[in-house]
Amino acid sequence: MGGGRGVAGWGTWSSPWARLGTFAAVMAFHVSIYSAVNSINAARDPAQLWHLYTRVDSWIPYIGWSSFIYYLGDLYMVAWGGMIVMRLERGFGRAMKAYLGMIIAGGAFQVLIPAKAPLPEQFYWLQGLVHQLSIPPYASLPSMHVALTMLAAGLALHVLRSRSARWLSTVAAALITISTVTTKEHFFVDAVAGLALAGLAYACWRGGAEVERRRRTRDVTDPGPITRLAGFTSSRLAV
Repeated sequence: MGGGRGVAGWGTWSSPWARLGTFAAVMAFHVSIYSAVNSINAARDPAQLWHLYTRVDSWIPYIGWSSFIYYLGDLYMVAWGGMIVMRLERGFGRAMKAYLGMIIAGGAFQVLIPAKAPLPEQFYWLQGLVHQLSIPPYASLPSMHVALTMLAAGLALHVLRSRSARWLSTVAAALITISTVTTKEHFFVDAVAGLALAGLAYACWRGGAEVERRRRTRDVTDPGPITRLAGFTSSRLAV
């Protein structure tokens, strides 16, 4: 019946629109976690906020125009990521588990290690406009901007057949990652932590594929307890 399993199975999804809808729900969940973390950390005493500034941050200049790349990262995470997961089928359930685990873990760390973004006193006009309209920047470590971008880039490597498309996807993700520190939206350590979190989520996604492969192999080769018992009984009767 359609070759797909439903939500409970988290397995093969026959409809790309079902995959897209589920991905949209996961992104909405991320926005709710992000908003909650910012509200919690913004209400804290400033003395409770961590100072994550390192020497590396002093070497990185503020490049205001890179905010165009930074905000294109939102489009990359949602639109590009959505297109990628629409083309996932067997690995879609594992991908959603990886996304959810990464979002929950990231939000937990951001609450446990509260920090405010190292924003400059004077913004580039685009960045200033966005910050006037958006919620305060108190979700710092790890950078979910980096984590969500890099996980989408990793999944794209398994979906895109064109080498040029894979190359462009990876380069775009790298530029977005760099922009998180050149816009001073994140500390350097935030970006590194985001990369690590995405790498862990991607490794879980890949590892899950091996587990599923072994399970399918076992299901094919293992006749099951009833069949084994019948065979054992037959052999005993034959003797």
